[in-house]
Amino acid sequence: MNNRIILLTLLLCLSLSSSSLATEYTIQQPIKDACVCDCQPNANNVLGPDFLGQGRYGVCYTRTFIQWDLSAIPAGATITSAEFRIYVADFHGSPNGEMAYYRVTEDWDETTVTYLGMPAYTTDGAVFTANWPS
Repeated sequence: MNNRIILLTLLLCLSLSSSSLATEYTIQQPIKDACVCDCQPNANNVLGPDFLGQGRYGVCYTRTFIQWDLSAIPAGATITSAEFRIYVADFHGSPNGEMAYYRVTEDWDETTVTYLGMPAYTTDGAVFTANWPS
């Protein structure tokens, strides 16, 4: 799997229901994001401020962290469905293998997070897909 470089344009759509009424929320801009790499284990935002990466590039593995402000979602609401959209600006290599998405379970700082200092995450509810963006 080669590194996939993507321009930071993200869209998260949430369909929520509290009681019997469903409301849809669209959250377009993350409040923080960062990219780390095992070849530069103490570096932050290894691809620069405008790019995120995923997968392997040569012998290096990159991971991207993204966080949205979900405070617009009412307390006690039940998320009945969610959609994550990502738009690719550039591809390096050919898409192969699966992409994996995990939920981060502790706070992190986009200016200081590194590969060696990654926040904890859970595999519960992880999403795996071989459908690469184009």
